[in-house]
Amino acid sequence: MADNPEYQSIIIKEKIDSLFQKDKKVCSCCNTFEPYTAKPKFAKARSALGYYITDKIGFSSNLSGSYASRFVICKGCYQRLLVGEIFIRNELSSKLGGLNVYIVPKFLLPSGITPKQLSQWAEYIKFSFNSAKTFMGLEEFNERLEEFKEMETLHNNYSLNLFFWRSGTGAETKVLRLIVDVSPTKFTELTKTTNTIKDVSDKLLGESYRWHIDLQAIYYLIPLRVKESKKETWLEYQKLLDLYDNIFCGRPVSYRFLIDQYIILARIYKFEQFDTYNIKKPERDKDGLITAILKANLFLFYLRKLNLLHEGKVMDYEHLNIAEDMKNFVREMQYDEEKVAMFLLGTLIGAIGNAQYSPQSPKKPILEKITFQGMNRNKLIRLTNEVFEKLIQYKQLPFCETQFYECKRLLDEKVNSWGLSDQENVFYILSGYAYATNRAMTAKRDKEKKVESKEGGEEQRNDN
Repeated sequence: MADNPEYQSIIIKEKIDSLFQKDKKVCSCCNTFEPYTAKPKFAKARSALGYYITDKIGFSSNLSGSYASRFVICKGCYQRLLVGEIFIRNELSSKLGGLNVYIVPKFLLPSGITPKQLSQWAEYIKFSFNSAKTFMGLEEFNERLEEFKEMETLHNNYSLNLFFWRSGTGAETKVLRLIVDVSPTKFTELTKTTNTIKDVSDKLLGESYRWHIDLQAIYYLIPLRVKESKKETWLEYQKLLDLYDNIFCGRPVSYRFLIDQYIILARIYKFEQFDTYNIKKPERDKDGLITAILKANLFLFYLRKLNLLHEGKVMDYEHLNIAEDMKNFVREMQYDEEKVAMFLLGTLIGAIGNAQYSPQSPKKPILEKITFQGMNRNKLIRLTNEVFEKLIQYKQLPFCETQFYECKRLLDEKVNSWGLSDQENVFYILSGYAYATNRAMTAKRDKEKKVESKEGGEEQRNDN
């Protein structure tokens, strides 16, 4: 019946024609003088097009109750908007950071694209977006890209607008952000950068899905306060959207902003404030803080690779007298002397924490020495002395002596011209702690696997 012309005519008359006035006004979309409607039906539906208000007198012209001069639309534009949103919703909609997003293409010149090509093109755009949103291996990405080779010829003829929105109470629609003129090649660039980070993190931290840095992972690195009400979810979504906006449009990201967010993130894990924020409680408590801080470092690395972060100088790493794996980490993360000093202090805290830890007593009292709000220079000096005493107490100094003295050397060299903020001090201490703890956990898992493999081999020989 849906294909019957008479049936279609009845539906159009009932659903569309009945909305339009006989007199004419200038259409807000195309500027033609046509019969109009000031109350299109999508204003009352759960539609991204219903972002303007036509049911509250305070928003009417001169408080008259009439919305005719606020937003008027002719029948042709109304039909095209309805069809366009249905296509976008079905073919080019997604979610990012818990928010609805429409990927809206904009042609720069007439394209002559056929309906079949349009469907393939939409599939290509959504594939490109999703590959940047959620990790996809580069080999698989390139194989899929071959399927859309024909679509790449259109790159120079369109840009993309990312329309973030959410449904409010009732039929209300909240427009959160419109990110305009995103290059079609941006998603490919982000996907390749994600894979670059994976290659480096696998070498530095051990192979694991935990180190994937993609657009979705960023959401869990930026704490957003949430309301208790389920209907009103996000209070602070703008700072997340600011970050996405900068990434998509190639604008620099504030290093200070990120450090502030990471300190909040650390406190969430330390004090288990998961009910207040968008951060999920980890399945294993001891992994949460470690993974979050190391991923925060990798996200800084991700932004540098995109040339979006410029936060200062580096140093000569060849003269650092520390283990080669640590040297590789601080080199890749582009730490300077002060950051390395804090990182090494953190690794020493990690060594003490590992000595304090047991399955029966999983708490690590040494972490209570870190003030998670921030630590000034005087507190750092006291903490360094306390760490030295604990290394002796827990008989760890023989294993960490070179590390400690390198930390102390760098600290003494820079203490009178210290440039890190109180929050940076804590972040880089936690980075060292997370690195050392992850290394110990990885070594333990590898040892257990070797034992299991050896036992399995012996059982097989006995069976034979």
